[in-house]
Amino acid sequence: MNLRTGVVVAIDTVGEIGTIRDVNEQNIHFSLSNLKGHPLLGSNVNFEIVMGEDGFVAHLSRSLSLDKERSGLEHTGFRAVSSH
Repeated sequence: MNLRTGVVVAIDTVGEIGTIRDVNEQNIHFSLSNLKGHPLLGSNVNFEIVMGEDGFVAHLSRSLSLDKERSGLEHTGFRAVSSH
């Protein structure tokens, strides 16, 4: 397993997808559907790259268990995109 490190730069709860920017400044998408909560924008995460149906995607190394109220994103249809 080859773990990589990155920062969550976008979260789309409607589309159930997020984006991580890795140390090489590459954007890699990940699915929110298999997580127990949503990571916050700016969160540092560890992940590995796996082949998905539409190409390479990030697979987070562990399930995130975040307080839904703290994230403020659960069931709101909110789309958050970093200005980076």
